[in-house]
Amino acid sequence: MAESMREILAKVERGELTPEEAEAILGGEASTAQPSSPAEEVPPVEGEVLESPAEVDARLKRWRLWWLVPLGIGGFILVVGIALITLGYASSSPFWFICGFFPLFLGLIVALLAVWSRQARWLHLRVREKREKSLTYDFTFRRVRPEPAAEVARGSITTVCVARDAEGRMKAVPIPEEVARMIEVAR
Repeated sequence: MAESMREILAKVERGELTPEEAEAILGGEASTAQPSSPAEEVPPVEGEVLESPAEVDARLKRWRLWWLVPLGIGGFILVVGIALITLGYASSSPFWFICGFFPLFLGLIVALLAVWSRQARWLHLRVREKREKSLTYDFTFRRVRPEPAAEVARGSITTVCVARDAEGRMKAVPIPEEVARMIEVAR
């Protein structure tokens, strides 16, 4: 089924089929053989190594604990702020009392951001290919809850670095060196 789907999509791209005709053809195939998961519907990209569900769960569990790092840092800064305020109050020194509010609020903000990040939705992009003027990203959407994690969608997109010329037309230009240095191809 995957090969015929790719062929049908290629025909639509070449203009040999209309999107409606392709939908009708794919709709007929979908009714005869429903895939059991998104991984079966779309074959892996050439050279892509698919992870087992157990490997995905182990990796996600490790990442789920990272919110504790900024929480600990924010808590430490918060305690320092409280200590400075207490020191200023005990010594009747308004300098330390006032100086303690900056770390107090900073620690509170960092701790709140850490708690928020625990529930935030994250998208991981993998750079598959890096050229002088373009990047190709792969991305995967996973349903994390309820456990176990499951892949629900996968995609790829190519972006091109462009600039406008004097007439306002876009022209591909090399990715700036300072940006290109920060981007690595996924292994």
